[in-house]
Amino acid sequence: MKMDKETLLKNRFWVGLIAFGPLWLIILIVALVNCGDTAASNKGKVAKAKQDVTALKDIKNENFTHLLADKQKDLEKQKDKVWAQAWKGQTDLMTWPEITGKEHLERAGYFGMELSSDLRREFQRTGKYDSQLKAEELADRLKPILRPNNDPWDTLIHHTAFKEDSRDLTNEEVWLSQEDIWVQDELFNIVKKALESAAHFDNVAQFKRIDIPPTELDQQAPEAAPPAPVVATPGSPPAAVSPETPGADEEKKKSVIVRQRFRTPNWQLDLVLEQNDKKELTATTQTTLTSLDANLAVPGLDLQVGQKSAAKPPVPQVLAFAAAAKVGEKVRLQKAVPLTGFAANLDDLPLLVKVTADKSEPALKAGTVRQRFRNPNWELEFLIQKTEQGQTVISPESKLTNVNATRRTQSLAAAQFLVRQGDRSFRINMLGEWLAWENFAPLQQSFPVLDVDANPIEVDEVFTPYTSPIKYLNAIQFPGGAGWEKCNSHRTANLVAKSATQFVEPPKEAAPPPGGQPGMTPGGPAGPG
Repeated sequence: MKMDKETLLKNRFWVGLIAFGPLWLIILIVALVNCGDTAASNKGKVAKAKQDVTALKDIKNENFTHLLADKQKDLEKQKDKVWAQAWKGQTDLMTWPEITGKEHLERAGYFGMELSSDLRREFQRTGKYDSQLKAEELADRLKPILRPNNDPWDTLIHHTAFKEDSRDLTNEEVWLSQEDIWVQDELFNIVKKALESAAHFDNVAQFKRIDIPPTELDQQAPEAAPPAPVVATPGSPPAAVSPETPGADEEKKKSVIVRQRFRTPNWQLDLVLEQNDKKELTATTQTTLTSLDANLAVPGLDLQVGQKSAAKPPVPQVLAFAAAAKVGEKVRLQKAVPLTGFAANLDDLPLLVKVTADKSEPALKAGTVRQRFRNPNWELEFLIQKTEQGQTVISPESKLTNVNATRRTQSLAAAQFLVRQGDRSFRINMLGEWLAWENFAPLQQSFPVLDVDANPIEVDEVFTPYTSPIKYLNAIQFPGGAGWEKCNSHRTANLVAKSATQFVEPPKEAAPPPGGQPGMTPGGPAGPG
């Protein structure tokens, strides 16, 4: 076929198509090669970025961690405070007999510290170690508790037997022997404190601070205040207030809510305090008063709140509560009461709460002051008034009521009470035979006292072998020695006793038995291991 200009023009489509094919193929090959390199490069970059992200273990910055760090500092301070209090209580337990260095050991000694050989020899001499926990002193400390069958008190006390001509005591033996004395002495003190707790009378008008369970604290939250009305200016749309609006939550952030609970045998006060940014306290209307007597509603009470302070104490404030409509109903504080001058550090400067007016009590004669005291057995109601000669006395019309927790009839003839005012004290012995539960008997005699405002009255029951809640002490046992597993406490029943780390020796390798390898019997096969 003849290829001239006219033919090319006539068949230009097919000629261009034939020429474009190879060119398109070349372009496609170049594009695929270039895209592959780019994809491989991008794939490597993505893999490296993923690896870098995976390698990061802690990506939190100070914006995340400063709250946790502040909380950790507060917890460390609280831990140091608790540990200091625990250690302070233990320092009084670590007493020593009259030996050289006694004062240093009691002041700065620590368990397991190395003691000189001279001190250890002095410790085991007659009249040193065994001078502690004498039977006569123990019997006097725990009066009126008796030993069964009039057994001697010596048999209740355990002393380690030392001989002066024997070998010198080791450091471990001295410390463990002395620790044995400390544990026994503290157990005897616990028994004594149990007696004192049962004998002591609490002033019914004085509230005692108690802890609020953590679960209950988590459920409690300050009630939201109603939103303030928004006033719009004429001709302008009302302004919308939202939490994001600057200043909307400013006042809420400034105030801190503090909750404390106080109790008497009859009432429970849940005190809710608001503390502003100036550390000023206010008793809010969320404060409630509840009756603890199933048969008594709140009759309307006035409570006085003060604060214990080493400096000049603040002026006490009155919290007024109206009467409850029914038994068991919580009564709210009628109006908020600013606690002017009160310190915000309530742990170191605790609040003092007492009843000043109780509408459920009968009216008294002019000049008469009523004070009630109660322990688990009795309630003493003292009517304090002045005689015609101007002497302050406890009136013969004062009464003793049987409030025994088990509701049993009690002997009046055995009831004895010790009343103290500062350095002065006197006894009250009741007249009569028996008194049924919830019945009362008048004192029938007057007792001179000092001014009760300046000299608070304290009362304790005087126990006898007949009235003592603990009558016999059979044994004092604790883990240690033969049969210790029989007197293990319920908290350690599943644990094994371990030596103190101060005295633990490294384990020794067992020597192989003579005549062959371990486990082999002479002349025969391997025996039992």
